[in-house]
Amino acid sequence: MYFAVKRASSPMGSNMAPFDAKGITLINYRYKSADGPRSEARNDDTWVYVPTLRRVRRISLAQRTDAVSGTDFTFDDFAGFFGIPPQYEWECLGEMDLIAPVNSKIKAYPYTREHNFGPYGLSFASDRWELRHALRIQFRPKNADHPYTRKTLYVDANTAEILYSFAYDQKEELWKIIYHNKRWSEDGHEFYKAWDEVPEPRDSVTVADVVINVQTGTGNRIEFWDAHGTPLNKGSIRRYIDVGRLTRGR
Repeated sequence: MYFAVKRASSPMGSNMAPFDAKGITLINYRYKSADGPRSEARNDDTWVYVPTLRRVRRISLAQRTDAVSGTDFTFDDFAGFFGIPPQYEWECLGEMDLIAPVNSKIKAYPYTREHNFGPYGLSFASDRWELRHALRIQFRPKNADHPYTRKTLYVDANTAEILYSFAYDQKEELWKIIYHNKRWSEDGHEFYKAWDEVPEPRDSVTVADVVINVQTGTGNRIEFWDAHGTPLNKGSIRRYIDVGRLTRGR
């Protein structure tokens, strides 16, 4: 995984930072019981390779809601929602039409390092946008220690992908706006490579996450551009999900 963060903190400009975030990789184990009742659900096991420490650290459940490497993201913000569903209360608030960057035509970092898209690098103003029909879904954490009191998700009715999310703090004030740029796997094979068992993968994947902290005026963009499938034989899968893989790039 490429982990590149674009930070903007003032109208005067933006820069690639923090440098020590580049190279962070992680593996997350989610267990079948996570879909069951909360009393029986097993929490995820997450390990992250931290380049500055040159070592692998295990991430606790509490740390999953902490800021990631000085950004405004938490691990559970990636792709809109990365938590365990039974640990939240869910409610559907309705349907609506909206526009969203769901089929990117511009390859950003690491292919185009200097492309800024729009103001401060935190929008996709120069990319491709589409009119989408979405479900408006809200969840509230059952854990009182969670930093969000609620989060509203806008879910594409066709792809089931999260287009936007709005996070609120414990005072019920808007805290973060998070949105996600998508790309269809067949729209440029060089970024989503096929493998032996699946020569023509068809997948709508997130290629960039953007968070805007409306309370501090800061924001970050994280890009993921090396998506690919997993070999289907058990031996390859075991090697692929081995925590030892995290240190491969150091």
